[in-house]
Amino acid sequence: MLSIRSIKLKHILYGVAGAAGSCLILSLGIFIYLTHDLPSLNAVEEYSPNLITKVYARDGQVIGEFYLQRRIVVSLEVMPGHLKNAFLSVEDAKFYEHGGIDYLAILRTIYKNFIYGERGGASTITQQVAKTFFLSPEKRYSRKIREAVLAKRMEKSLSKEDILYLYLNQIYFGSGAYGVQAASETYFGKDVTELTVAESALLAGLPQAPSRFSPYINPEAARKRQVSVLRRMNEEGHITREAREKALSESIKFKSKKVDSMWVGSYFTEHVRRHVEEKFGEELLYKGGLQIYTTLDVDMQVAANEAVTYGLRNHDARRGYRGPIKTIQTTEEFEEFTQETDRHLERFPIQAGKYYHGVITSIDEEDKTLYVSVGSRSGKIPYRYFKWANIFNPTNDPDGGIEMEPITLFKEGDVIEVSVRRLPDDELSPITFKLTQEPLAEASLLAIEPATGYVTAMVGGSSFKKTQFNRVIQSKRQPGS
Repeated sequence: MLSIRSIKLKHILYGVAGAAGSCLILSLGIFIYLTHDLPSLNAVEEYSPNLITKVYARDGQVIGEFYLQRRIVVSLEVMPGHLKNAFLSVEDAKFYEHGGIDYLAILRTIYKNFIYGERGGASTITQQVAKTFFLSPEKRYSRKIREAVLAKRMEKSLSKEDILYLYLNQIYFGSGAYGVQAASETYFGKDVTELTVAESALLAGLPQAPSRFSPYINPEAARKRQVSVLRRMNEEGHITREAREKALSESIKFKSKKVDSMWVGSYFTEHVRRHVEEKFGEELLYKGGLQIYTTLDVDMQVAANEAVTYGLRNHDARRGYRGPIKTIQTTEEFEEFTQETDRHLERFPIQAGKYYHGVITSIDEEDKTLYVSVGSRSGKIPYRYFKWANIFNPTNDPDGGIEMEPITLFKEGDVIEVSVRRLPDDELSPITFKLTQEPLAEASLLAIEPATGYVTAMVGGSSFKKTQFNRVIQSKRQPGS
């Protein structure tokens, strides 16, 4: 005969078993609910990323690009081994060992989150690919479950090399660059095959927080992240201690890949864009990777740009000097202006014939010379290069301004526009500048090849950045013209 105690224990065990069964059924139901509508893997198995549409001049030079994501897909074989190892070290050291989910890393992250309050993730590269292709970036447990299921499915249908290929071509690196090739061109101005260990480590540190670790926005944070990646590469046995020290001592120069013909005919290329979008739709234009060949002649377009600029600036100078862009009043304001200019010059070094904003640092009235600083670069403006300012016309009076001695129109702290007349061979010697000012008038120019009717050059205004209105095709003639 059962005792009262054994009957109670039996009821407790039944209750526990029932509760466990209910939890199991509930968990299974939640799992089915969260995963029943997961997408198929066709998007990764038949990888078709958004590609760049390129516009070419008549001689094959690239004159424009259109895209939603600036991505250039490259095979895994052409990527340097140290580049792949840099990503594996910092993103997923057990990539070739796990089946899509690193359970040990998950437990380690949970422990750190609850015990030390540290924030961190444990997503494998496979999970990141799953999230990028199929899921939103929102931080919810439901999304993590769906991500894990997709990762397991991907590991069964794709090889490790396929997953790494998708990852390195798909991820975002900041500054509009998607994939390692576009990132290499954006930050170092070179092909991915030319990357050094130091450069690879810097790129590998970007995907975690592209804006926070951008060398253009926060160079100190980018450097710390690079050091961390190199340390992980050494710990994982991908590089020796000597190779790590060598990479740490390497001086990296950041610059975007420069294509001289790019956007040389902005008004022409924009007209092509509108035409293609109207005829084929924006989906194909911005994602289809089209190759568009045109009749534009790059040399003729450069000459047309120079002719319009020369004419407008000379016309504007004859109407008189309008005064400084602004005047810097304090040392702090001057330092801030200098630092901002230097950041720009790091990406786009000073060139002869280009226009810049400079600050007048001193004036030699006896020698009639203005001394100017463009960022950290110093220079001077001899009298012959600013004497045109003898007509002072701050209100742009149609009847002209008043005639004055040019040297009296300037004071220290004035921010003025200058162009480079002579660039010295070394960076220590002063640059010879010329005083300029942005023209207020507008003009247009169209060059057509008589024998064929081909449009070889088009200028729709003084500056495409200033105004996108194309006076060649969008403006109307004045009555009586």
